Amino acid sequence: MSALPLSLDPDAQLVHCAPPLVRDEDRLAVLRSLAVLDTPPEAVFDALTRLATTLTGRPIGLIGLVDTGRTWFKSAVGMSLGESSNDYSFCARAIASDDVFEVPDAHRDPRFAGNPLVQGPPYVRFYAGAPLRVDGQPVGTICVVDHEPCLLDPEQRAALKDLAMLACELLQARRLIGHGS
Repeated sequence: MSALPLSLDPDAQLVHCAPPLVRDEDRLAVLRSLAVLDTPPEAVFDALTRLATTLTGRPIGLIGLVDTGRTWFKSAVGMSLGESSNDYSFCARAIASDDVFEVPDAHRDPRFAGNPLVQGPPYVRFYAGAPLRVDGQPVGTICVVDHEPCLLDPEQRAALKDLAMLACELLQARRLIGHGS
């Protein structure tokens, strides 16, 4: 009998996927105060995501908000996934970083090699995400994804951080005007 492929072996997935994000009540309270989860797309967030893909040359861009158990995508360019389980979410790991969180080759990274998002659709090979911090709490990321391994150059990393700052300003402004309430 042959061994199961890595993506079908649940024990291998547990070993090779990054551990789930620890639940943080203060962070979740800030996220909920934004009243943005499960809202329709908004052109201004989609514009930031398109800029992220253009500035980095990557085919997929996302603004992901890390909720309890899931990462929900406020904006998605280049893929149609609406949310992802935090058990497999790259964004749920990226929010713990103070800088751009970059995975040059997910196939070779033991934290992600067995991840279903790497082994199957959308076939993530490269990920870079800048954390979105509101009221000092990490609520999500603006990120880019590719099907090929790569690295961002310093200018691309700086651009992604600038876009994260703009996304945070938009989230806070949205909250101030009561949009989505």
